Amino acid sequence: MSSYIEAYYFTSLNMLQPYPIVHFPAISCSHLKFSTQSGILTGQTTRPTEIASDLDTTGFGIKLRIGAVYALFDIPAYEITNCVINLEDILGNSASELVERASEASTPLEKTRHVERIFMRLAQRNRKKNFSPELAVLEALTNSHFSTLSCLAEQFGYSSRQLQRKLKNFIGLTPTLFKRISRFEKALQLIQPPVSKGNFAWCDIAFRCGYSDQAHFIRDFREFTGYSPTAYVADLEMSDSFNTRE
Repeated sequence: MSSYIEAYYFTSLNMLQPYPIVHFPAISCSHLKFSTQSGILTGQTTRPTEIASDLDTTGFGIKLRIGAVYALFDIPAYEITNCVINLEDILGNSASELVERASEASTPLEKTRHVERIFMRLAQRNRKKNFSPELAVLEALTNSHFSTLSCLAEQFGYSSRQLQRKLKNFIGLTPTLFKRISRFEKALQLIQPPVSKGNFAWCDIAFRCGYSDQAHFIRDFREFTGYSPTAYVADLEMSDSFNTRE
């Protein structure tokens, strides 16, 4: 299932934050999230989002690989960009079965096994689909030496428009926007806690992530988080300090 699942994550308590609203930056991938009674699919996002921090987050989640929504659920990825969908609307009765068995499972390993059984059935149903062009372009998009889309299209025997349509279904974002968000996510990884009192060489981070200059880096950071880099780090530090005291 590693072709579809990048990571699992588990929570056992209400993760209350010091503020009534929690901010999440734009992300390039989709997630499945389960509570004790329901499951939801959250799509990739192109802007920062906010949720109430007192919501019950007990349960577990799955970070899906890019393309997994289209490959497994046969849903064009662009249809769930900036959206949240009930799992029942996608899987029907299988969703109830999955949520029930996962909530009854006593260990994380048992939960993941239930998920992977369902995913295996879905993968078998769609096994004849060929996503080689999309996967090759996806790899190129995350490479700093990205070739032009027209060259990649010619390589696989498509027109640029045909390949863009395939990518829209597979990724849910335009190639340009996907590349921007992926580059921004690399920057986020470099400033996650434990942080060093906000003492970052922002020019160095911008360069390491492929930005032409610090101004472009700050522009993307504001667009995808709603914060400047220094304000975002300060918010991380305050939240981390609060959770440590608790």
